[in-house]
Amino acid sequence: MLLLLVAVLEGGCSVLTLARGLSAERMEIRSRQEAIDRYLTGRPLSWLEGVWVWQDNTYEVAILPNETGLYPDFQYVAVVTDAIPFGWQKPGRIKMFIQSTARRDVYTGRIWMRDSTESGVRLKIRNRNELRLDVGEEKVSLYRVFPADTGPPDADDPGPGPSSSGRQAP
Repeated sequence: MLLLLVAVLEGGCSVLTLARGLSAERMEIRSRQEAIDRYLTGRPLSWLEGVWVWQDNTYEVAILPNETGLYPDFQYVAVVTDAIPFGWQKPGRIKMFIQSTARRDVYTGRIWMRDSTESGVRLKIRNRNELRLDVGEEKVSLYRVFPADTGPPDADDPGPGPSSSGRQAP
């Protein structure tokens, strides 16, 4: 298979593009603590931003603002901070891009599966510390690891909503 490696100068990302059109992006994040220190402290966070773990502990991702320059319509990027089935999904690999919808409790996106295929994904807010990820017939819960107890969107919280940045006002 033909591989093309392209360096993206802005944002410290590199892009690995496979001949069949798959993009497996990588950010320079090697651990949960590095993601927290570099991207999730010292500023107000939208309630979706943080570190989340898959219900079976196969993946842990940091959900961050999408400042990669890739998939510009997607407000967030989920970057692997830990993975059991290492293969190509090592820490730093982008697992998915996420965008808000008109519904405050539903997001959509693109996800890269364990076998390197790209698929559509739906994320539904279940409560303040749980997201439900639906990929076709597969349904998986993600649980918040960091920050602790940020609270769910409610009537007084505008939430990320369908804005251009996906972030709440400070």
